[in-house]
Amino acid sequence: MNLQDLEIKVAGLDISNMVLTMTIYETLYGGIKGSFIVKDNINFYDTFIGHVQPSIEIRFKYLDVSCWQEFIGDGLTNMRVDKLGKEYVIHFISFAKVNLEVEKLSLVYSGPSHTILKAMWYETHGNHSPLYIDSSAVTKGRYVVPNVQAKVAISNVMNTAYDNENTAFCLYQRLWDRRGSSRLSSFDFMNKNYFYDKELIGTNYMGSLFTITNRMVGTTDEDDGLSVLATIGSSIDFKLEEFQKNFHKKMAAGFWGSKLSHVHLDETKHEDIPAAEISEIQTQTRFKLSNKLYDDNTKSIFSTVMDPAAVAAYNAKNRILQGQYLKVGNMVPIPYLGVGFCVAVNQGGSNISFSRQDNLYIISNINHKITLDDGEFNYTQDIGLIRE
Repeated sequence: MNLQDLEIKVAGLDISNMVLTMTIYETLYGGIKGSFIVKDNINFYDTFIGHVQPSIEIRFKYLDVSCWQEFIGDGLTNMRVDKLGKEYVIHFISFAKVNLEVEKLSLVYSGPSHTILKAMWYETHGNHSPLYIDSSAVTKGRYVVPNVQAKVAISNVMNTAYDNENTAFCLYQRLWDRRGSSRLSSFDFMNKNYFYDKELIGTNYMGSLFTITNRMVGTTDEDDGLSVLATIGSSIDFKLEEFQKNFHKKMAAGFWGSKLSHVHLDETKHEDIPAAEISEIQTQTRFKLSNKLYDDNTKSIFSTVMDPAAVAAYNAKNRILQGQYLKVGNMVPIPYLGVGFCVAVNQGGSNISFSRQDNLYIISNINHKITLDDGEFNYTQDIGLIRE
């Protein structure tokens, strides 16, 4: 599938006619990043971007749907110089990712975990990069942030938060979302956040759950007349890259449960808690944070970090992220699709090669690939899918 239009501005100047290939990567692990290869025959590097990290605007139209994002340059690599000019790679990252690295927080926050996260987010980014809360956390308390990097403070809260279904959270960005925005979603929310085919045709009916299919399924003469919409989300490249690799190490790490031993230092009390899940490997001893850190009986946001519900949420997150990983390569792109959505998969196996891997998956990452091909920009997606 070709893009109808592509515009890439570096330091305010459109260089799209110099770009050979571009990749934009989004993931549940954080912000968007990417790179593109430039064939520079006008000395653009020395004239405009030799001494600064410029702003980079990327705008394209696909199936009459427009996408626009703004990034910040993250340096150049692999420059080759010849008599006709230069060829090099320009890297870019989201402004949100930069702010999390360079900004520090030194304030006191109170309330539910998602409220604290939103307050820290806007303290770091202002109103330029909104954060959408898809899920609410049941964990709450007070957090005195001692002048640390914003990414460290936010990560501390993320690692202790869980929702009313005892599932953990991810903080991420999507390419197709509004410019620069991020999302906070729990795994329970993502597991039910179905991507419907109505998104592709803009109708008001409910639609059906979108299924990523093998384009070779049922190939007949009748398939020659498939419309453009019928090919969206199809591929011939499905690969199960991982299924419980290093399972013994994951068991030893307690991903399926472990006995807990709490030592309450402020109450001189010892408490043994049975495994919250299916296995009962070695006991893990934890020194529980005091419940009396503050005079007004407010607990620390970290007071429940080693409770069975928190441990179960942490273990479930690891099982999902490190359990099954299915990769779909060179897929016909799906507009609006992003990480955190739930889709179905049909790999097109016969009665002999049918796979139990045909199931529902959460989208873990998407690599948007744009390549110049015979004067037009070809667009494909590589999709990473996960499930427990």
